[in-house]
Amino acid sequence: MPGRPASSVEERLRARILERLDELGWPAPGELAVERPRDPAHGDWSSNVALALAKPLRRAPRAIAEELARAWQPEPGLVDSVEVAGPGFVNFRLRPDVYASALRKLLLDPDAYLRSDAGRGSSVIVEFVSSNPTGPLHIGHGRNAALGDAVASLLEAAGWSVTREYYFNDAGNQMETLGRSLQARYSQLLDPSTSFPEGGYEGEYLVRIAEELRAELGDGLIDASDPAASLPFFQARAAAVMVESIRADLEVFGVRFDSWFNESCLYQEGLVERALERLRDRGAVYESQGAVWFRSSAYGDSDDRVLVKSSGHPTYFLPDVAYHMDKHERGFARAVNVWGADHHGYVPRMQAAMAALGYEPDWLHCIVYQAVTLLEGGEAVKLSTRKARFVTLRELVQEVGAAVARYFLLMRRADTHLNFDLDVARAQSDENPVYYVQYAHARSQSVFTRLLAAGAHDARDTEPGRLAGANLERLILPREGDLLKLLAEFPDLVREAAVAREPHRVAGFLERLAKEFHIWYHEVRILGEDVELMRARLALARGVQIAVRRGLGLLGISAPEAM
Repeated sequence: MPGRPASSVEERLRARILERLDELGWPAPGELAVERPRDPAHGDWSSNVALALAKPLRRAPRAIAEELARAWQPEPGLVDSVEVAGPGFVNFRLRPDVYASALRKLLLDPDAYLRSDAGRGSSVIVEFVSSNPTGPLHIGHGRNAALGDAVASLLEAAGWSVTREYYFNDAGNQMETLGRSLQARYSQLLDPSTSFPEGGYEGEYLVRIAEELRAELGDGLIDASDPAASLPFFQARAAAVMVESIRADLEVFGVRFDSWFNESCLYQEGLVERALERLRDRGAVYESQGAVWFRSSAYGDSDDRVLVKSSGHPTYFLPDVAYHMDKHERGFARAVNVWGADHHGYVPRMQAAMAALGYEPDWLHCIVYQAVTLLEGGEAVKLSTRKARFVTLRELVQEVGAAVARYFLLMRRADTHLNFDLDVARAQSDENPVYYVQYAHARSQSVFTRLLAAGAHDARDTEPGRLAGANLERLILPREGDLLKLLAEFPDLVREAAVAREPHRVAGFLERLAKEFHIWYHEVRILGEDVELMRARLALARGVQIAVRRGLGLLGISAPEAM
């Protein structure tokens, strides 16, 4: 909520910097960066504050940094020392108790620890997958589904009120083509010589639907004197079956939507016509060569775009504009779309349409992800159902599991090509990154299982709230300090990943945390005779376990307690 006290380390440090500037009578810079330095030797945190103030103060940035460092008084609970580096970077070293305090907060209330107010309760609609119901979901749709769901979870953690929506393109030529394709497959069951429509959907899934139709309703669905009369039936049946298939695939993949929006509703409710009139009223359309054009180039696009063809039929672009107008009219403060690389050129024209409608420049955010290549034996897998290679999302999940599939589809930046190595995905070893991360959670749990099995402690002694009272000053090993710093970093990382809409950052963090934990696990004896030290290490192990579980949860991935 607005006005909430700063809670994360970055927020607290940023607030302290602004307080010091105010004490010195200096203005707050427009772009104040507070970041973790790449080299730990440069401290725990670094800021560009002096560089940002050089112009307004008309002084050398290093001189500003040195004066700020001299004015900084040691304070309990946060900064231990301030140093100046390079042309004027201000580096901060934090007191050790800052990290111990962060672990206690994590143990006492994980929800509050990770929650931020970046969204301030505002509403956002995340539209993703939105595959045409003309065929099964494939691995590319899987990347879309994993990205959209993880981005939605991150936004929820950052204080947004999130709606997940699937947009069904159930109007237009592709649905008529689907209906004709199913009608032809049904006819071929009765007469194999029946021709297949040019440009039809040739997938085997339509043969199965046709066989089910014949078994259910018999051979009389097509009137030989008027075959076109049955086309609406075949179109509706094909769409209904594919929609349910898509829902089932997403359910297995662990993705659920809050709402399903049909393109046909845009026409039924007059939204397409209203969107065109809205653009016309704002002077954003003109007529040329019998078509209606959008002045897209006036709003940052490379060319103007046709909205209504000379035939009088709308292009795909116009209902898409109407759909986004409807999102805005439903009251969403922001909209996020997850689109494949084939939509890359579509982003500028949609942003132009939003500008023409008068919406805020940052109202619509489009995530464009690149393609996925399956690798097996070091070679690219040729996607072919004829060779029994799994191409569909369902087949991929059956092969490696939903958790592994989701993690692999999320562990790289969305805007980079993704190689999905099946051999690594199948491996039950440290080579498999999701196994490596999940094993950190299970390994931590094994410590508590062994502790309870010894009989000297009861389950209450292992509760996070009780462990928060441990003497964390006993955690003096360098590896323990590194783990504490990583746990303190987690809330800021979640917030930053949400703001950037980049879930791969969470995956990278989890791999770093798991690596440090596994090394520490082998270096120390967690369960020992020194009870005070044991409790401190149990608190650290529990903190790591909670962070791994929460991080995997943000990615929609399970955290098993035994492996």
